Formats: sequence, structure tokens, C-alpha cells
Amino acid sequence: MGRPHPAMTIAAVLAAVTVLGACGGSSGTHTQSFSPAPSNSSSAVSSTASFGSSPSPTSSFSTPKVARAAQPAIDSYMAFYSLNAAYSRDPAHADLSKLSDYLTGQALATIVDDFTSMRQAGLAYRGTGPIPRLRVAAAGSRSTVVLANCPKVATTDPLEEYNVTTGVALPTKRLNPPPPYLQALTMRLDGGRWKLSNIAVDSSKTCAA
Repeated sequence: MGRPHPAMTIAAVLAAVTVLGACGGSSGTHTQSFSPAPSNSSSAVSSTASFGSSPSPTSSFSTPKVARAAQPAIDSYMAFYSLNAAYSRDPAHADLSKLSDYLTGQALATIVDDFTSMRQAGLAYRGTGPIPRLRVAAAGSRSTVVLANCPKVATTDPLEEYNVTTGVALPTKRLNPPPPYLQALTMRLDGGRWKLSNIAVDSSKTCAA
């Protein structure tokens, strides 16, 4: 499973991204990385989840407000989304050690690998990335919350991956069905902090907010 296509994000979160592409162009539910970088965010979220603490949000995007029990998980995800946005625009100078403040398990391993690959290949993202559209899908326990994200894909100045040295954009693959795709983002309490642990993307159909 290669690095994600920018049109499918995160995102956000994942995304993943990083906004994401289907494995080999096949349809179905896939677990993928998240790399694309959004330019802003505004979402509405409902439902409740478990209590817990999280890193102080560093997001420059609009953070959804939910029931108090769910807010720490949302805050942590949006803080990661902001960090991911900055890193995807300049992977060569990204401090990947900071990702462990917001990620754990599969999500951490995959996203670190994605950024390392981008850095080695001299690649980065530019343009306007998908805007997260989040809701709390499930709260399995006081230590697990699953967020559903159907990101809004930008139609103006869309996100693209490019070669930093030449400035040439990489070819984008036309996907069928087209994005956005529904993401299931598993947030877990890890050491007293809410962290994104798993990203699953259903690329079998286009999602609607």
C-alpha cells in the first residue's frame, strides 16, 4: 500500500493526510495514512464521548465544539491536523518526534513513514487541502472515541504533491468513484492524552456530509 493520493485526505486524520488515495485504485474499506494539508476548517459535530485530557490545541483552523465529554478528542485531532498541514508543506524541516504527541499505533507508524518518504524523495504538498467535516460516530469506552470524517474537497487551487527542487507537480490519478471518502478515525487515551491510533478509509463510494 503506497503513499496516499492527496485528493482523499485526513484528512485530515486520517486522512489519510494527509486528505487519501485507494490502494492500487481498488474499492472497499482500507486502512491508510493521512498526509494532505488543509488551509482552513469549519465543522459541526454532535454526540458525546468519553472524558479525558489531550494536548493543548495548536490548530489554526476552526475547531468543532461538541459535548464536553467529546471535546478533548476533537481538540487533539484538530491540533494534529494543523501540525500535519504544516509538515506536509515542508517535510524536509518537519520535527517528526512531535507527532507522538497526537498519534500512536498504526497512525503514528504510517504517517512517520509517509513524511520520511516525502523527505527522501524531495516532495511536498501545496494548494488547498480538504476541510474536515467531523462527527462523533462511537464512544466505545471512556478511553476510545471513533470520529467519522467526510472531508470537503477543494475545487479551487486543489491540493497537489510536487517536486520541491523542480516545482513540477506529480501526476494525479482520476479515481472512481471520486472522493471524498468516509474516514473512520479512532482516538484513544494514551498516557492521559487523546491520540489518533487508526485511520480507515471506505473508498467504495463517495461520502456526503
